[in-house]
Amino acid sequence: MAKKITPDPPPCITSSLAEKAAYLRKVMHESLAQIQSAPSDSQEPILLDMLTTTAFKTVEPDTSFAPSLFSVQPGITAKVALNQVSELLRYAELNADEICPRLEGFERDLLMGMIHSVALSRTVVEALLEQASQAA
Repeated sequence: MAKKITPDPPPCITSSLAEKAAYLRKVMHESLAQIQSAPSDSQEPILLDMLTTTAFKTVEPDTSFAPSLFSVQPGITAKVALNQVSELLRYAELNADEICPRLEGFERDLLMGMIHSVALSRTVVEALLEQASQAA
């Protein structure tokens, strides 16, 4: 059986608002469960576990005089961080899929290029996570 390399699509335009809300709620709960879960007790280190944890870093504000509202917290493992990046990329795809049908011409082409970049980025992150879980 061939390995599927394309990710499952997010809910589409024809999905109801309740289905989309349920999907986003499920993803958020899964992310929180990963953050709160205890690390595995395996003897062999997993490649992602060998990476250092995150350092504190603020998300740069648009202006230099305004303080940053958001930041990356210190001590987050690479696996948890990559899972969060994967979900953020999925949200970007979901939003772009909703906006794209409303655009025409050059704007639509720009958004399609961005969707493609986001999908490729998410595929790379998910491939790293899959490889790490297979090694575990």
